[in-house]
Amino acid sequence: MNEILQRLSPISSEKAIKILIIIIGAILFTLLVRLIINQFTKSRFYKDLFRKTAPKRRLKTFMMITKNSLTTLVVLTSLFLIFDILLEPKELTTILASAGIIGVILGFGAQSVIKDVINGIFILFENQYVIGDSVKIGDIAGTIEDITLRVTSIRDIEGHLHFIPNGEVKTVSNRSRQWSRVILDVGVPYNEDLKKAFDLLNEIGKEISEDENYKNYIITPIRVLGITEFGESSAIIRVWGKVKPGKNFPINREFRKRLIEKAGQLDLKIPYPKQAIILKQE
Repeated sequence: MNEILQRLSPISSEKAIKILIIIIGAILFTLLVRLIINQFTKSRFYKDLFRKTAPKRRLKTFMMITKNSLTTLVVLTSLFLIFDILLEPKELTTILASAGIIGVILGFGAQSVIKDVINGIFILFENQYVIGDSVKIGDIAGTIEDITLRVTSIRDIEGHLHFIPNGEVKTVSNRSRQWSRVILDVGVPYNEDLKKAFDLLNEIGKEISEDENYKNYIITPIRVLGITEFGESSAIIRVWGKVKPGKNFPINREFRKRLIEKAGQLDLKIPYPKQAIILKQE
């Protein structure tokens, strides 16, 4: 092996030119592929072809993985061609045999990497999630920023970027598929008029469903489901409805805002934690 490596030092100008051509060709080919994919995703044809967000995000995910996979393939192919130029067939066979032995040794330590790649393939073909989806994997919740065959990158609500090996992905909760549920539990004191509370909550739900800023996100009307629990000082009334994926969060916030405003106007009390302090004088 050492003798073969020593013979690599005197490289003829002809071989050097061939190696340079391979390196330049590999770089240009990689850049060309990346440029074509990037330009395609920005084109009007791409935007018109995929008017729906879901298939567009899935195609974008596959394009990202294709770019990375092609880059790896080009690098490996270039290295093989360079060694083929530098070495005689017998010498190349010897190096490949030695590399095979080393590969077997490293293989035992690379089992987790293989597991990650295999699981990554299943994640992609089963369409479990794509770039842009809002998901929860284990204890980490956020938006998918990048996917490779080995790692999934998630950005959480605080801005932290988490890298999760695909082999560690066991259970995925995808919040970006088909629809989301608006669920709000509102406490109403027992001495309040429940009918008035029901009417107020249904009125707010109707207003949001007709609001220009939210009506396109509503799938089924937001309405009162009923009393779901008896609290210590109030009855818990649940409000719910179906909305487009990921739109439950802004609609929840808007519903709470309007509830506080209208409850004050109608003199409807909303319970809140109270603490009584008793001062005892001696």
